[in-house]
Amino acid sequence: MEQLHFITKLLDIKDPNIQFMDIINKDTHKEIIAKLDYDAPSCPECGSQMKKYDFQKPSKIPYLETTGMPTRMLLKKRRFKCYHCSKMAVAETSLVKKNHQIPRIINQKITQKLIEKTSMTDIAHQLSISTSTVIRKLNDFQFKHDFSRLPEIMFWDVETVRGVTVLLQHLSRVRVQIMNQFDRKSHEYKPIKRYWKLIKQDSRKLSHNFVCT
Repeated sequence: MEQLHFITKLLDIKDPNIQFMDIINKDTHKEIIAKLDYDAPSCPECGSQMKKYDFQKPSKIPYLETTGMPTRMLLKKRRFKCYHCSKMAVAETSLVKKNHQIPRIINQKITQKLIEKTSMTDIAHQLSISTSTVIRKLNDFQFKHDFSRLPEIMFWDVETVRGVTVLLQHLSRVRVQIMNQFDRKSHEYKPIKRYWKLIKQDSRKLSHNFVCT
């Protein structure tokens, strides 16, 4: 099928074990029907030769847009069975991590758009994924903190309530990390511990004058 060949080339999927079967044009998106299959491997449990069993229920894997339409892949993965120890295994692919349904290329796009400061709701809409998926990717980021100095003014341009929650959680973790650098009886430790609610307050209601006891 010429269209199928064109789409598969466009997707640029390198795994030769993925066989594309059909393309279904829905009103709102494209569905690519595919299966993952290869020769049975050795049993990871006992080392015996496994045998092909059946296919899993298709995994719904979101993918990049093709020809201007949101696209997802319905991928059936081969299952293998060891008839010596009854161990079951599922075919794996470089397309997605084991036990995941978000392909690596989508995770890369999420990272790119977060760095570009695209809002989480926009990222979710553009990639046809849930906002919670974007938030999970944000939580995977490793932040490096320089506690030697802080800016005089801190502000955030946040578009969703979930985004606010994630930022507050991050600020709370940073506060605890700073606090634990000091002795519990020290002058520095006490205000950080006592005035934790200041982080959540409207900056217009804050005063530069307060007494730490």
